[in-house]
Amino acid sequence: MNPRFFIAPTVILLLIFLSMFVTYIIELFVSSTESTPKEDIDEIVKRIKAQAGESIADLGSGTGKFLLAVTKANDIRGVGFEFSPILAFLSNFYRLLFKIFTKGKYHFTIEVADFLSQDLQSYDILYGYLPQTIVDAFERKANQALKEGTRIYLYKAHFNRIPARAEYKLPSGTTLYEY
Repeated sequence: MNPRFFIAPTVILLLIFLSMFVTYIIELFVSSTESTPKEDIDEIVKRIKAQAGESIADLGSGTGKFLLAVTKANDIRGVGFEFSPILAFLSNFYRLLFKIFTKGKYHFTIEVADFLSQDLQSYDILYGYLPQTIVDAFERKANQALKEGTRIYLYKAHFNRIPARAEYKLPSGTTLYEY
């Protein structure tokens, strides 16, 4: 067999692994956000109890790992709103890798946008791992701009004026608030 036949696949594999390494470095040193720990993501996906056909918005979706987990575990549609173009790029890169290496289905997209300026009425579930100051601003919107029955889940931070329907202690010791 011609040795040139193996050059293209080898170069493609090297580029994929190099891009994974660069992505990891960017995420490690450039990202100023924290991400939800894996053990907590698994528990949150169970607690949300999403039903087939529902939709979820991840507010401040970061690299999209939560959206990947929740849409993979349930037959739901998801949208992540991420203010950082770098994190949105990483999220879309993870989606691509997931699709290539697992042949898995995913039903989410990431938008580079400030979720506070978005219309969130079409979503059944909202999830956020956000700083308390952003949650305070979101609380004003949650009182006015959401459809009846929308379930909101907040990781760590909580609303101050809207009482939580439930609070769950997660494996990391962090609290998940349900509204």
